[in-house]
Amino acid sequence: MTIRQLYEMSCALIFETPDDDEDLKTGFPHILNQILAEAVDYENQFRRLDGETLLRVEDIPLYQSADSNEMLPFHEKLCRAALPLGIKAGLLQEDGSKQAEAVMEYNKYITALNDLTPAVFIDVNSE
Repeated sequence: MTIRQLYEMSCALIFETPDDDEDLKTGFPHILNQILAEAVDYENQFRRLDGETLLRVEDIPLYQSADSNEMLPFHEKLCRAALPLGIKAGLLQEDGSKQAEAVMEYNKYITALNDLTPAVFIDVNSE
């Protein structure tokens, strides 16, 4: 998923038209950078399962624009089902009248991360 696609999906969740609210659009990359840092351990579970190199927070670019067509370095399942909820929570938090809704959405985001992330089993030899 691209950054722009995630921005558009997140706007739809709060019933905003992309590019209509400049403050929302300007705040989006900052919220994205925060939730990606929070979600890196969940991403790494997918990577462990697939035998891929683990991602460090330092490896994730700091995104600057909602218009970017860069691909996010995260599993598509997280991009479609969890990250939009985290963005939504961040966007709602900026609206002082929607603090309770923001907390509920953040809880949904954390629940989605936990529910979607696969368990990775390893053999433990006892000697």
